[in-house]
Amino acid sequence: MPRPIDRTGMRHGKLTVVSLASKAPRTWLCLCDCGQEKIVNSHELSLGNTNSCGCLVGAARTVHGWSKTKTYGIWKSMRGRCRCITDVRYSSYGGRGIRVCDRWNEFDNFLRDMGMAPLGMSLDRINNDGPYSPENCRWADNKTQSRNKSTNCKIEFRGKLMTWAELSEICGVRQQLIRSRVVNNGWTIDAAVTTPSVPRIGNKKTGARLSPPPV
Repeated sequence: MPRPIDRTGMRHGKLTVVSLASKAPRTWLCLCDCGQEKIVNSHELSLGNTNSCGCLVGAARTVHGWSKTKTYGIWKSMRGRCRCITDVRYSSYGGRGIRVCDRWNEFDNFLRDMGMAPLGMSLDRINNDGPYSPENCRWADNKTQSRNKSTNCKIEFRGKLMTWAELSEICGVRQQLIRSRVVNNGWTIDAAVTTPSVPRIGNKKTGARLSPPPV
């Protein structure tokens, strides 16, 4: 078995570990910045689920008044899916190495960096393989979020990676036509978005068919 970590002197949010309280279960005596002492389970400290003697929760309810807001819920949900192995989304976040930066262990810092969640928007990581941090997060609408999913197929067009939908918007060509030309007919991306559609007689449904690949 690996040797237990000595957490003496370590910081966990507003808590400073003072000494080992018990070996089984392994718990630690911690001193909160507010002056209160608290005994915390080693597992809770590892997951980052306990970051104060309880004053942070109290502050959320009585001082900043955000505990029942969408923004606070987003912050809490973010930490849960990255740190709690029982969270149903853990495998897609914490389980694949997505972390929350130390600064955002406290809600006040998250609020200062991101501001109030705008109406109709949610928290989005710019780099899907990167952490939840000020430099890698933004408020985004559902359209932006869906296009930024790690499961999306990205294609390269003139040196830039983008989704089929983004390519369609930029070039003004129907997404279905571009995909059909490239995937089914073997066209290059450039040819697929620059060649006009040439109708052919014989399609009973639409009266038109795709033109052949440019020579």
